Amino acid sequence: MNYEARRVRPYHLGCVSDQWYLFGFDLARDQMRTFVLTRMRGVRRTVARFHRPADFSINKHLSESFGVFSGHGHYPVRIRFDALAGQLVSERQWHGSQKIKPLPGGGVEMRMELGSLEEVERWILSWGQRAQVLEPPELVERIRAALRLLNEAYFPSGG
Repeated sequence: MNYEARRVRPYHLGCVSDQWYLFGFDLARDQMRTFVLTRMRGVRRTVARFHRPADFSINKHLSESFGVFSGHGHYPVRIRFDALAGQLVSERQWHGSQKIKPLPGGGVEMRMELGSLEEVERWILSWGQRAQVLEPPELVERIRAALRLLNEAYFPSGG
């Protein structure tokens, strides 16, 4: 793995989904970035001082994230889950904006407002045939593309 030297103003250290992250301002990129601690090498403290912005809030920063990706889009997400997955999905809070609607037969429909699709895409794929994306169209297409690639990997002759 190639490592790149970075100068960062660390704002928050937190554990999300069993992984530790540093949320900080990357001086070279002039923007907030998220860093995985296990990928860091040769970390050292500098003598430079800074003040974290008074209006910084990790909750606000991650409010539209499904995990740690803080995108800048706006995606109304709707997913239908079958009865088995629906029960499991309904038992916990996955996102602050989620709304769960029971469906006939025990399934559920989940709605969320997200700023990024990367992490929710992987989460949906983890449910296999028990989840179906209804919107947005971009997410439906991302799932279709992932399924095409999986099909090619497991059935290389098109079988």
